[in-house]
Amino acid sequence: MNKISTNRRGVTLMELMVTMLIASIVMLGASVIIVDAHYSWNSMYERIHGDVMSDAYFARMRFDTMCRKADGGDVRLDADVPLLEVYYYSVPNVGDDPDLSPDLFVQFYLNGTELIQDSGDIATSTVTFSEVIARNVVELKFSAKGDRGAQMLLTLNNGEESITVTCGSVRHN
Repeated sequence: MNKISTNRRGVTLMELMVTMLIASIVMLGASVIIVDAHYSWNSMYERIHGDVMSDAYFARMRFDTMCRKADGGDVRLDADVPLLEVYYYSVPNVGDDPDLSPDLFVQFYLNGTELIQDSGDIATSTVTFSEVIARNVVELKFSAKGDRGAQMLLTLNNGEESITVTCGSVRHN
């Protein structure tokens, strides 16, 4: 007579299917998390390195650099057109000499929707360098703060993103 062995080895088809179902659910959940993380990463990367953020950062850095180089004396603001003009020395550290006056100027102004920086020579009133430092400008305001301070309020909007930057700087020379 043949005995049926109760000592089985291996798994049944039903156990295998249940295990595969559980593994599929876990992998599906993990893939949803990975896809969402990838989308979030790309979205944040585009926001940080997009044109609005890059232009805002560049405009703030350029404004701060040029104002810090500027002479602590005169500053020209135009109420009709957003314009700031500051004056600085071509040779550093000559601001202590009372006989010398600044020989270079830099202007920041709005031309349509572009923030422009012009630099030039005061004596000849010629622009030697002109550069667009921000595009998609919606609002631009300049103001003088105290004896040596200058402030820029800049709003950029490209239709998808909007950012407002307030930059204040103290003229050092």
